[in-house]
Amino acid sequence: MKPAHRSIVVGLLVFAVHVLATCTCSYADALERLTAEKLDAVHRAIIKLRSERREVPRTGLLREYRAKLHVHSAFSHDSRGAIDEIVAAAKLVGTKVLMFTEHPADHYDFVKDGHQGLRDGVLLIPGAETKGMLVYPKQSVRGLDSGTPQEFSDVVRGRDGLTFLSHLEERMDWELRGLTGVEIYNTHADFKDEKPLAASLRNPLWLLNAAELFRKYPQEAFSALHDYPADYLRRWDQLCERTPHTGISASDAHQNIGLIVRLADDNKARFEDALGKRLFDLDATEIAILQPALKEAKVGDALLEMRLDRYENSLRHVGTRLLLTELTTAAVWQALETGRAFVAFDWMSDLPVDLAHHDVQ
Repeated sequence: MKPAHRSIVVGLLVFAVHVLATCTCSYADALERLTAEKLDAVHRAIIKLRSERREVPRTGLLREYRAKLHVHSAFSHDSRGAIDEIVAAAKLVGTKVLMFTEHPADHYDFVKDGHQGLRDGVLLIPGAETKGMLVYPKQSVRGLDSGTPQEFSDVVRGRDGLTFLSHLEERMDWELRGLTGVEIYNTHADFKDEKPLAASLRNPLWLLNAAELFRKYPQEAFSALHDYPADYLRRWDQLCERTPHTGISASDAHQNIGLIVRLADDNKARFEDALGKRLFDLDATEIAILQPALKEAKVGDALLEMRLDRYENSLRHVGTRLLLTELTTAAVWQALETGRAFVAFDWMSDLPVDLAHHDVQ
């Protein structure tokens, strides 16, 4: 990516940290940010920021499109996401391009069987997360992935596909020839540093107590994990000193974090994780937050559903903006190959805030 493009991205990231700092939320653990006072401050600051935004018309042939790379659906073993709900979420947050990165498996071909083409105005592009990369082949590469990451990247690139180094926190010393680019922000990597929050998310009782915060401030609560990715940007600069690497963001969207409470026999509340795995049962009549739903519920009904990483929130959090002449796969390829891209944190600005999701006036 050209130096000017790197400056834009770094500037946006610095601005993001400034917004968080003005809300007394910066440089704190995400769990410390998950209080009603701090989330309310962020919410109000975002409304003010969006009210001050002024549209600047873009001249010339290129138009700006919101794209999300590193997205998982039910093809991946760790997601249950249906394509209809993912596309609906994309439309809600203004995303025009979804570039999927499924975990490969023997029962399907992630290129031939993957999501592709225009669907309700959203361009779908199939791909995979494998061998430390996000890969987007133009044709099936089934049976050609037995070599090293470098060899597999060469296979994909040799057939006019795209490859991006992924999860840099695990691969700071990797240097692969011929890559299209590299992740300069990854939501999951950002989350992995939040040890107290991660521990709390494994506690169903904490989740029950936090339910109201996530209901009232869904985007602010999700984006409480947001920190400046200094290590990623430092490594990106090092790689770009050798050869251009297009910087992209990674939504790493799965919709697999949360809690579902179902009514079981004998008025038991069955606690399940977001993928449907049973955790334990408790007496539903002794849990206050379940009482309204319990009155009309039948066995098997969900009494409470908390999906903390809904596609809507994950896709709104961060995105890669592409400068395209048209909404086609060919245009997407050209933009990513030439570095006509930059990273933006859409949760703070640009997109309209839907106050219907909040009780705050």
